[in-house]
Amino acid sequence: MSKYYTGLLLMVLLCCLCPSKADAQTWNNLRTKQFAIKSDTLRLDTLSILSGSLIISDMRIDSSFYFLDESKALLILNRKKINSLQPPPDSLTFQFRVFPFNLSKTYSNKARRLSTDEEIGNFNPFVYIPLSGAQNPLKMDGLNKNGSISRGVSFGNNQDLTVNSTLNLQLSGKLSNDIDVMAAITDDNIPIQPDGNTAQLQDFDRVFIQLSSGESKLVAGDFTINRPESYFMNFNKRLQGGSFGTTVPTQILPKGKHAPAKVKVGGSVAVARGRFHRNTFPAVEGNQGPYRLRGVNNEQFIVVLSGSEKVYIDGRMLKRGQEYDYVIDYNTAEITFTSRVLITKDLRIFVEFEYSERNFARSLVYFNNEIEQGRFTARLNVYSEQDSRNQPLQQSLSDEDKEILRNAGDNLSQAIIPSVENVGFTADLVLYRMTDTIVNGAVFNNVLVFSNNPQESTYRATFSNVGPNNGNYRQESSVANGRVFQWIAPINGIPQGSFEPLVQLIPPSRQQIITFGSEYRLGKQSKIMAEIAYSNFDKNTFSDRDADDNGGYALRVSFNDTRKVKRDSASNLFLSTILSYEQVDRFFQPIERFRNVEFERDWNVNNLVQEPQTDYIPSAALKLFRKGGGFAQYTFTTYIKGQEFNAGQHFLNVDSEIGKSKVRVNYWGGITTTDGARNNSNFYRHRSHVSKRFRYL
Repeated sequence: MSKYYTGLLLMVLLCCLCPSKADAQTWNNLRTKQFAIKSDTLRLDTLSILSGSLIISDMRIDSSFYFLDESKALLILNRKKINSLQPPPDSLTFQFRVFPFNLSKTYSNKARRLSTDEEIGNFNPFVYIPLSGAQNPLKMDGLNKNGSISRGVSFGNNQDLTVNSTLNLQLSGKLSNDIDVMAAITDDNIPIQPDGNTAQLQDFDRVFIQLSSGESKLVAGDFTINRPESYFMNFNKRLQGGSFGTTVPTQILPKGKHAPAKVKVGGSVAVARGRFHRNTFPAVEGNQGPYRLRGVNNEQFIVVLSGSEKVYIDGRMLKRGQEYDYVIDYNTAEITFTSRVLITKDLRIFVEFEYSERNFARSLVYFNNEIEQGRFTARLNVYSEQDSRNQPLQQSLSDEDKEILRNAGDNLSQAIIPSVENVGFTADLVLYRMTDTIVNGAVFNNVLVFSNNPQESTYRATFSNVGPNNGNYRQESSVANGRVFQWIAPINGIPQGSFEPLVQLIPPSRQQIITFGSEYRLGKQSKIMAEIAYSNFDKNTFSDRDADDNGGYALRVSFNDTRKVKRDSASNLFLSTILSYEQVDRFFQPIERFRNVEFERDWNVNNLVQEPQTDYIPSAALKLFRKGGGFAQYTFTTYIKGQEFNAGQHFLNVDSEIGKSKVRVNYWGGITTTDGARNNSNFYRHRSHVSKRFRYL
């Protein structure tokens, strides 16, 4: 019980139990007593002491020298600390105030036996006696459970009575000898997200139940699936549904010297909580934020899923938290950088995140399978995420709207409809009148003008931000209950505003990808790996148009060989040879980025190639290293993008100690040469570091 309610209870008791007015004039609750220090425990009074009223004559003694039980008026001294005083006191004088009763004593108006079963044959309806043999359904040996449930009531002079509830339950342990359970169940009437100002987040309104037995695992509720053993398939999705995975031994090859294969099977069927997107925006000199994130369709007001963001500056991943690099407001999708990160105009900011997009109900199906036997391993991954075009959520599509989407194909600029309708006059709406106007001899028809006149203001409009100098309206300050937009005349045919009374229709989309990869170990020193992927990305499932660019493929093959430079068993010098080839079709659409975050900048392909082109990336590397020592690696890579761009990179990475001087040298540098249809470039960069460790300073 809090101090506030404790004090309130004591005041009620004082009012009920204190003496009458006549007695109060003669009764004084102030006590002054002196005790010789002969024992550790002193009973100061027979009544309870008022909290905070104790004063000790010796000012050298504070609350750390004793423990006071105020209800029993008992004071326990720390004799060791008392004797450490110079000179130690032989007696102490205490001054305090008391209540007119003893709080540690039991008071009752009736005999206590009347409320118990001491009287044989008497029945007390206010005492609950559980039936013999009844068991708690949640009482299981080996099952740990804790949590809380609360109810709250809210009311006011201008609102209805509401009841709020909160549940927090955690379970862990064994349901049986073979089944383990782990569950976290939280529920709140008002779903909220944690603040993005700490490195660790506490999830709210989350249900998670996991059952496991041996190599099998079943998950239901809110869960996350991550990137599998694949090069092209990369994702980190938050889902609501179910997931199952197991590992079983099986015999594929004939029995004999072949061991049973290990087969891993897993799958998930769920509803996607968010949609992945990546924002790249230039930094503003000296502006630490906030920087607003936008959605796939340039939505301005989105809600980011907590903990799903990854923030990069110049290719370096930042850490969330007020004491680290940045904080984020998930509800407004705004990022602010702390003083540890100085923002300048030359920085490159990348943010990858998932946000709650509720245009359509979105489902996800994922399946993965891995077979390993001897030296051979094969992996199959299937991923499908799609919108249900028959279940729109935030937008309602009429038959006319669906026909517009069918004719638009993948060109969303053709899926725009006017948002002006005649609704009649309503006092609590922002309404406009439609008129024609003449500016510099030019006639402009159907111009919307804000008005409060009931005879004219009958049109309601929804305005969309179409970008600077792309619209004829701008937002203006107004006392109206809502945003008001004002028409601006074009200058020399160029619009001067950023808004238009238009609505962008969002079509349902579908993204599918399947990958098959294999690995074969030629021996202890060599292995070859290959993976092929196929993607199917349909931007508009309402339309069959523009379907030629939906499908795309990707291929990657690599070879790795590591062996000793000398066959001498005492030698620890090794040489690794790495060969790889990657080919990505121009229409291949990955789920999330699978390459380096600054891949385009590393190859200087930004704004060089306008149309999608097929990528060809062969690479070769040699690495010389010692076990437990330094290494030196040389890598040569060629990047060919269609017929318009080709480039080459030479990289050298050295990390070693020189002789017995213990001087450590680290060098990383490379030269990139590009030959594009528009321009050519040569780019050199490096990092060098030299250090020496001294035994004595």
